[in-house]
Amino acid sequence: MVLVDDVLRSDPLIALAGATRNDIATDPVLTAIVERRERRRLAREIVERDPALADDLFIGQPGHDDRFDDGGLIDVNRVDVTVLAALPGFDPDMASRVVAARERFDGLRSTADLVVYADVPTEVTGQLADRLLFRPLDDMPPHT
Repeated sequence: MVLVDDVLRSDPLIALAGATRNDIATDPVLTAIVERRERRRLAREIVERDPALADDLFIGQPGHDDRFDDGGLIDVNRVDVTVLAALPGFDPDMASRVVAARERFDGLRSTADLVVYADVPTEVTGQLADRLLFRPLDDMPPHT
């Protein structure tokens, strides 16, 4: 006869499922991931509702002004080739293809455009989909 305690001790997934809510809620890794997702959600909402504010906050443009944490969003139509090349699964050649495609088509609109026009593997776009942003180029503020 197999005892429940023996199963819990032998299968870490079952043991994890049995963890209390407090154990899960205080896990620092899980908390950090959820917070980053929430920051991305908030940043996307700002982009949708107030593009001018999104410009002021440099949402999706790491390195410009890091005072606002957008959760790690990357605006494919606004970042330079070095930012794209640093993304997981990207290399300099792939990043260059993305920049060429966005220039050729006046911006990219989705991860599907990355696959079709820049030959980015679907495995890469799938991994990054939650972090990528595709703001239209006509929303770009004039350079000052």
